[in-house]
Amino acid sequence: MLENGIQLTPASTSNSTGKTRNNGKELNGSASTEEEKRQGNGGDVQPPPPSTCTTCAKGHTCQAVVSRTREMRSLIDAKKPHQAQALFDDLADEGHRPSLVTYTTLLTAVTNQRAFEAIPSLLAGIDAAGLRPDAIFFNALINSFVEAGRMGEATSTFWKMSRHHPGCRPTISTFNTLIKGFGIAGRPDEAQRVFDMMAGGDGHGDGAGVASTVRPNLTTYNILVKAWCDHRRLEEAWGVVGRMRARGVEPDVVTYNTVASAYAKNDETWRAEELVVEMVRARLRTSERTWGIIVGGYCREGRLEEALRCVRQMKDAGVLPNVIVFNTLLKGFLDANDTAAADDVRT
Repeated sequence: MLENGIQLTPASTSNSTGKTRNNGKELNGSASTEEEKRQGNGGDVQPPPPSTCTTCAKGHTCQAVVSRTREMRSLIDAKKPHQAQALFDDLADEGHRPSLVTYTTLLTAVTNQRAFEAIPSLLAGIDAAGLRPDAIFFNALINSFVEAGRMGEATSTFWKMSRHHPGCRPTISTFNTLIKGFGIAGRPDEAQRVFDMMAGGDGHGDGAGVASTVRPNLTTYNILVKAWCDHRRLEEAWGVVGRMRARGVEPDVVTYNTVASAYAKNDETWRAEELVVEMVRARLRTSERTWGIIVGGYCREGRLEEALRCVRQMKDAGVLPNVIVFNTLLKGFLDANDTAAADDVRT
């Protein structure tokens, strides 16, 4: 299947228009648009100089590298990715040879900074060091391309991982990231195709081989439901819910909230409220998010009494309204020029 120049089948094939589709051959894929090509040039991650550390030079585990890599991770967790990248540069300048784990951590720092132009030089550093990427690195790389909106490179990296690195198979995280990426890119049909390939083959035998040991989990289903809901294609979203139930995976609060949000955005908040009944039947506790979606939907529709009723029901269900719910209700009454009701909300 081909969409916007991106394919999900590894072999070159011809579509009904006679155009040839080719899979990317490089580690970082083939840019499918001028924008992707522009983003892929340049970068400020420099390949490390030759190692002067005797431990690193012998290929042994260097405690300095291990320690600095942990520090990089801590800085990333503290939302300081720029400092993590600076620590990597210091490590190389001191004559140490970064490990694959270090490079993977660096890639996370680059992604968090949205400094995607640095990816080519980071990959060059790995190649120069003779390091062999593993599944964790590939997953981080695919996620980086997804965050950059470069789905062509994300897809070709997936096939590079699957086809050219024996023993390095796509994981549940790989598939989830790719499905999420197509959803963010506004291409739910492609997200569904990746899911189908994962869940049981793509109809050509290839997908089944790639995903033979990987099966969708609850997170996978929720990501795909969101991809359809973001395009207000509720029939397809419910199809995914039905499929997950058939496979013994029960919807959770995230699933219901996602569908409820789609209904509310489609001015069908009453349908979103009906889901609360289904959630209770499934013994799921409604959340602030659940009620916030419903209250917000009714306010957008101008049905303020229904919104106020839901706030009362929310309290009866043992869920205390948060500031977001109150602000939504307050804005609804103010937009309707009902200052008396707005004052009641304030008190």
